[in-house]
Amino acid sequence: MRFYKLLRKKPFCNDFHFILISCLIFLLSLKYWQFYIALGLYFIFLFKKTKLIIPSLILICIFSFEVATFNLIKLQKVEKEFDCYVYDVCNKDSYIVLYKGMKIKINEYDHKNNPGDYINIEFNIKKISEKSYDTDFDYKSYLYSKVISFYGNGKTKEKKNTYFSLFTIKYYYMNYLEEKLSDESYKYVSSIVFGVNNLEDDVKDSYSILGISHILAISGLHILFLYKVITFILLKLFKYYKKLIPLLLITSYTILIGSPSSALRALLFLVIGTMNKKGDVLYTRLDILSISCILMLMLNPYQFYQSGFLLSYLVSFVLIFMSKGENKLKEGYKNYYIIYFST
Repeated sequence: MRFYKLLRKKPFCNDFHFILISCLIFLLSLKYWQFYIALGLYFIFLFKKTKLIIPSLILICIFSFEVATFNLIKLQKVEKEFDCYVYDVCNKDSYIVLYKGMKIKINEYDHKNNPGDYINIEFNIKKISEKSYDTDFDYKSYLYSKVISFYGNGKTKEKKNTYFSLFTIKYYYMNYLEEKLSDESYKYVSSIVFGVNNLEDDVKDSYSILGISHILAISGLHILFLYKVITFILLKLFKYYKKLIPLLLITSYTILIGSPSSALRALLFLVIGTMNKKGDVLYTRLDILSISCILMLMLNPYQFYQSGFLLSYLVSFVLIFMSKGENKLKEGYKNYYIIYFST
């Protein structure tokens, strides 16, 4: 009941972007110390103009705790041989394990491990190198954005047990599709449905040149399309008008495919947008964008250093302030679909 009353009142309505800006400046300061000065000046502005310094400080403390915890985990010693739990399988040559509360990416050629397996492996850790130049791919930030602390080469010595994992469902269904479909069809289906990157580089380059590379990855467009299909089926076949079941199904699907940032962002838009319809006041589109971004960063602050994450929210932010003079219906549909289209 208390949450429902809070939902009706809509705290920080029209002000969430101020809180988000403080979080972004703080995350920038972790990488570039000069931004600490900007953060101090911004706190003065918050204190004098908006009185939002308390919620901003609370969020910054949360981010600080998360970053400190992740850095402490990276200080742990990884043995050359250890028992671990297979968290997810990337492809036939790599997988992710859980060991002492941290994720480790293992490269092993043609391994036979499945999600949920409890195995003993021999592991040779590799140093995560920094990018060589500014425009180079930052593999270190990429791994951190996936909450992966270490990576290296490994060899499975023994499978000790097998436990249930949500990713097991995805893995076995992908194996079923691989048996039933041709090799080319399977690669397309696994990429579009499950977000598994197993297409050849020349195919991906061709799609990139055509400007439709987003089709080959799980994006906001996929989540929106699936949500619309489920809603349509429930409405036509079962006369079900509520949004709860479609949202639960979309949430389950997002978790099943590993919660990629683009899919999770679209899911948050759907959930927050649905909740926003309840209550006496409504959050603005900028509020919804800011809330979703804050929640994403709370899940993993290192996502902020990924260009895909930044571009996705930047496109959404720009669209909010575009085409003010257009027909409202036309503008609404255009913005709605372009935001979900962005990855």
